[in-house]
Amino acid sequence: MFLKLLAIATFSCICQSIVANNCTLRVDSIQVQPNFTLERYLGRWYELKWFSDRYEAPGEMYQDYTQFYSKRPDGNITITSHGRDPANGHGCLQFHSSMILTDTPGKMFYNYFNKGKLADYWVVKTDYIN
Repeated sequence: MFLKLLAIATFSCICQSIVANNCTLRVDSIQVQPNFTLERYLGRWYELKWFSDRYEAPGEMYQDYTQFYSKRPDGNITITSHGRDPANGHGCLQFHSSMILTDTPGKMFYNYFNKGKLADYWVVKTDYIN
């Protein structure tokens, strides 16, 4: 019985590996906000819901989180983030990050904590108010 379960689990892992290696994630078909206007996007934004890229226990997620986007003299964006950190007794947090503009309006690179690790930042849809 044990060998049968082991064989099934091994076969399942092999199949998943083959499928994963042949899978292509295509994001080039995702459209960003038509006629994106950076100047209208600048200012303070309030985060209503945070979707983490990894598991975060509900009691450890930041609360009352805001981000303030301001334009720098070089044309790129400084992001000043504020919030409460429930993991540290609801103490306040503040940090700075940057966004680097690209040739495509609405597509930028996010430099989290200004540590040089860039991630895509795309504005898919906004009404510039909510």
